[in-house]
Amino acid sequence: MQALIWLVGLNGLLALLMFVVPSIASATGDPKLVEMGVQAFALLMGRALFFEMGAMALMVGVVILAQDLVVDEKITGTAEW
Repeated sequence: MQALIWLVGLNGLLALLMFVVPSIASATGDPKLVEMGVQAFALLMGRALFFEMGAMALMVGVVILAQDLVVDEKITGTAEW
């Protein structure tokens, strides 16, 4: 269940960056957007977010899942300590 939450969270951020931010940037007249075009800007920002946030989310997610396993072992009584 937690993996699904992380997947939805990361993909939600990616969708936000790919679909919402370019429309806001085009409304403000961002020079990068004018130079690159809307699709190139969205893909560049989406790729950057996915790999940067994905790496951080992976690290945090592994720690949370490992702690969940430790708590489950304590609850079931199978922990060695």
